[in-house]
Amino acid sequence: METIENNRWETRQDVVKGLLDLVRPLKAYYNIESSMLKIGDTAAHYGERAAGMEGWARVLWGLGPLFATENKDINEVLRIEIDDWKYLYRRGLVNGTDPLSPGYWGNIEDYDQKMVETAALSVALSIAGESLWKPLSSEEKIRVEAWMRQINKHRIHANNWRFFRILTNMAFARLGLKVDAKVLIDDFAVIESCYVSDGWYYDGHDGQMDYYIPFAMHFYGLIWAALAPDLTASLSAELGDAAKFFGKTYKKELLNRGRRFAEDYEKWFSDDGVEVPFGRSLTYRFAHAAFWPALILAENILGNSTVKETYGEVVAKESFGRVVAKEISEREEKEGIYKHILLSNLRSWFKYPITDKRGFLTIGYRYPDLIMSEKYNAPGSPYWAFKAFLILMFPATSSVWHVREKALAVQEKSYLKAPHMIICHDTIGDIDHVTMFPCGQHAGMEHGNCDSKYKKLVYSNRFGFSVQRGNGLEDGAFDNVFAVSRHGENVYRMTNCLKWEADENEINIISEPIEGVRIKTKIIPKGYGWHLRIHEIDTKIAIDTADGGFALPVERPFDKNDEYDKREKCGEPVSQDRSQFILSNWGSIGVFSEDKDAEISFVRAFPNTNLMAPLTVIPYVKREYTPGKYIQVNGFYGSPTSDIILIN
Repeated sequence: METIENNRWETRQDVVKGLLDLVRPLKAYYNIESSMLKIGDTAAHYGERAAGMEGWARVLWGLGPLFATENKDINEVLRIEIDDWKYLYRRGLVNGTDPLSPGYWGNIEDYDQKMVETAALSVALSIAGESLWKPLSSEEKIRVEAWMRQINKHRIHANNWRFFRILTNMAFARLGLKVDAKVLIDDFAVIESCYVSDGWYYDGHDGQMDYYIPFAMHFYGLIWAALAPDLTASLSAELGDAAKFFGKTYKKELLNRGRRFAEDYEKWFSDDGVEVPFGRSLTYRFAHAAFWPALILAENILGNSTVKETYGEVVAKESFGRVVAKEISEREEKEGIYKHILLSNLRSWFKYPITDKRGFLTIGYRYPDLIMSEKYNAPGSPYWAFKAFLILMFPATSSVWHVREKALAVQEKSYLKAPHMIICHDTIGDIDHVTMFPCGQHAGMEHGNCDSKYKKLVYSNRFGFSVQRGNGLEDGAFDNVFAVSRHGENVYRMTNCLKWEADENEINIISEPIEGVRIKTKIIPKGYGWHLRIHEIDTKIAIDTADGGFALPVERPFDKNDEYDKREKCGEPVSQDRSQFILSNWGSIGVFSEDKDAEISFVRAFPNTNLMAPLTVIPYVKREYTPGKYIQVNGFYGSPTSDIILIN
């Protein structure tokens, strides 16, 4: 999509145009009733009807904020197009909630996927009620409310899903409808039980800290903090203990957690907006940046003494409660950083083929790839990424669009205590290579390749990571994994962290990948693209081991050269001192081992296993062991440039 590729993603007009360029190809794929969106033939576990409703709702994450202002900064042609989308979504809302319509979404049941999608609808009704709620007839409003109210009567997962019900009741409060106090108390109790420290939550499973913390737990909490209306005395009395969640004290607590989390989370990004892929749901792509506009929104709205609107243009004001000069300076400086991360992240994505030939966002990461997906990824699921368009709630007159982007201050090494991980920024040439060294992550339910997504020794924003298609070294794609197989079986398993210790200097894990094998691994980031691994191996059986490094694209990723024989390829392995490297213009990888009995080899992984590029090569330090105790010391190098850097 040339228009997307050339978008500068700097002004509000740029962002509006980018959103419309992304939704325009979808228009022909809604059902007759405009209540469902079908753009593909792959399936998710929840079936076709829920998937159709999901696609419809997730687009609303972008359109809802777009509908929230008058868009006076946009030319008339685009305003007419926006009005057409408003009509389509009002029609879809009416038909989707009408049991007599062929486009009815169906009733909400226990643990229903449709609960997830009520969040986008609830937020859209809360901020764009002038477009989506006010024009409805009394009968239509009754049906919409009745359909949404079903969520209060059914069982729901004890994780980020509780926010779907919280946001539904927030929409009821903003629309002047009855709020269910009991479920609010229950749901916020679950959310509070997930809070850890330093701004970090876990998502339903103790120890699971991934992108669901920024784009779910905080994103929804900050929206609540910004948009949950102040209560009248009578309504406060009616809600009883639930009234405290509408109060400034609790809202500011949510904001303060977001502020603290931001200090850690910005370290997951390089200054050019490229984040470290880690954990599940990575096909949601630029949803990773949605936390930042949510934080900006809460910072601005909570500066006002009251939030009086029940619907309409919530933030279509030029002033956001900036009271004293010191607050203005500090807030605008942070706002410039948050805005920069968001917009640079958007800029980073559209360099890659994340849309198909029709213009649809695909399941995958930097390219279409079902292998890395989860069981809950339907064709419309990637539009969760539209959460990042929350920034469009701010009209062109807002200072958000006039404050200058401020570059990230790179910190070479940081220890994030709550998620127990070391984050390193190694600047080589002009490129910031961000590496994450996690430990003790709990993958939760098996949604698809969770071991690869949580349990590798290091994750990189330049090399990504690979997911398994099998258990051999080629199809297992064990990059940044110490893999173990019973001797001769060629069935490798990655280390599985049973115990861990971590501080600002090193990560220590204990693993028992197969019965009779115990491994203690120490990982020490050394800087300049290098990290050291020390494996203490205690085995009662004969085993084969393979310690994998960074996966390097074999060809320049997504080379547009029409002459295939002229496309750039990486070089052959070269030796320097005791190390071996493969070099290319788009990156270099290297490895050394102090074990003289080990073999260093570079293995082509199965295609489409790596998130960043479809063809990669992985370095392995391979060795066979008989029963006994051993120590293996290996070093691994990764640079997004063609440089070789040697360290002691």
